[in-house]
Amino acid sequence: MNICKYFIPKKSPFTYFGNEYFYEWASLDENGLSFYPYIEYKFNELPSNLGISRKLSVWDGIALPKLISKIIVCDIKSLCLRTPRISYTAFKFLTASGKIKELELNQTIVTLKNGNVVPYEILLQHTPNLRVLKITYDPQKRLSKKLVDKICESNLENLELGSLTGDFKFESFLAAIAKKKPNFDINLHFLYSFNTRRNIKSYMDKLISAGLPDSLPPHFDCCLFDDVRRKAYENLRNAYLPRNLNLVN
Repeated sequence: MNICKYFIPKKSPFTYFGNEYFYEWASLDENGLSFYPYIEYKFNELPSNLGISRKLSVWDGIALPKLISKIIVCDIKSLCLRTPRISYTAFKFLTASGKIKELELNQTIVTLKNGNVVPYEILLQHTPNLRVLKITYDPQKRLSKKLVDKICESNLENLELGSLTGDFKFESFLAAIAKKKPNFDINLHFLYSFNTRRNIKSYMDKLISAGLPDSLPPHFDCCLFDDVRRKAYENLRNAYLPRNLNLVN
């Protein structure tokens, strides 16, 4: 078992899980807590004085209160939510350290006790050091102007939107962010449709024809396009980055 005690005193009042390698993580499901690689604990096997760090993936929101009841220190840097829902109370507990740098909401909603869904912009208030945000798009839960404003005010560096549908107005979304956060790296992953492919191709061709842009062009799924267009568009993205670095330095 990997037990991280590199900054914990020998007489630590809690059992600390995690280590210095960010790619190793804890994963919670209905059976208990497992640690990569291949170390599993049933809930009754876990101590009641847990300290947990690095990355936590939650696959079962119902099991989350059981885990939280055993945690006395939580300073995870990456939180991946892959359960349909978790409570707002649980979300605030997991992010209370303020150290979260990567947050993934994979078809997950955060709810209040009355069942109301907590907006994304409210969730971001609990992650001041967040750098990477990944969201699975839900057509029933549109991305609001308040969220765009919060993104532009934040320290976020990268946004990844997955499972986008054809009704997502990506051009207006990108334009709104580019005005205030031109260096923001956005990754857009669309569900395939002929119309969506056509609209993205038109957008890419427009940027390529215009030359070096004033903001970082978003990343699209390259498999949707021919090699010539894909290469020209990637060259456009690559040309923007060093220019931006030179301006910053």
